[in-house]
Amino acid sequence: GYYSWRNERNKAKCPSFVQALSDVLEKHGQKMDLLTMMTHVNQIVGKKFQPDTSHPDMNEKKQIPLVTSMLTKEVYFTIK
Repeated sequence: GYYSWRNERNKAKCPSFVQALSDVLEKHGQKMDLLTMMTHVNQIVGKKFQPDTSHPDMNEKKQIPLVTSMLTKEVYFTIK
């Protein structure tokens, strides 16, 4: 089966993917292309977020976003 992680201790916090995406967009949103930013999001989620549970089948497991693209050009966000 599959598992999905969330922070039970502080439900007000955003999920790890949303928080990482927000941080990367804020920091690099106007200078990096979209797929490069998504790669950075994957790095952050993979390194920073890890469950801490007493259940041996779930402890220290990783969940990583899957980025799939059919883009044919780089995508940049600009301010108009």
